[in-house]
Amino acid sequence: MVAHSRSGHPKRAASVFRRLRSTLIDTMGIEPTFRTSNLMRAILAGSDLLLGDRWESSPQAFRQGTGRQLTRAR
Repeated sequence: MVAHSRSGHPKRAASVFRRLRSTLIDTMGIEPTFRTSNLMRAILAGSDLLLGDRWESSPQAFRQGTGRQLTRAR
């Protein structure tokens, strides 16, 4: 739902929530959690809280090959 919301598709997020809710009710007889329901309300309200962290592009860092270093698992 968050991915759809962040990519500008709140209607798709709502569709995912409806499917989730229907599946939970049909298979387990329960409603989505309070947190999940609040997330859906925030998406429908267009809350800025869902924007999350943004990556800043840095052409200089790219050219110089700087940035996060990956470590090999042992």
